[in-house]
Amino acid sequence: MFDETVLSSNREETFFDESFATVWHDDETDAVVAQMTSYTEGAAFREYMDAVADAADETRSDCVLADTREQPTLDTADQEWAATEWGPRAEASGVQKLATIVPESVLAEMSVQRVFDESPDDIEREFFDSVADAKSWLTD
Repeated sequence: MFDETVLSSNREETFFDESFATVWHDDETDAVVAQMTSYTEGAAFREYMDAVADAADETRSDCVLADTREQPTLDTADQEWAATEWGPRAEASGVQKLATIVPESVLAEMSVQRVFDESPDDIEREFFDSVADAKSWLTD
């Protein structure tokens, strides 16, 4: 389970809140925080990811903190969509940096890495073991 006080104490505005994922703006880091905690696929996954890009655009935030620690492996079609469709859309919304907290599942980490590797955009992406390290990188 994530450290609730670290990630949610600075919530400024929530953009997406469903049982499987939440997206909000963190005023301390000026980052859009995306947290997926259970499996979903297809339209619901894409709605969540689109909420991340929309939040970046609306808040004019250029960075995203993706807490994927509890995220399960992504469906193959959703991996492809996230790489080829979402990445360029997020970049067009102003995202320049994406800090991802490493998933607990090795298979989930591999699915996120595939999205990183196949994205044609210029978003700078890094994996981190802790929220503190991710926040530090985003604010440097």
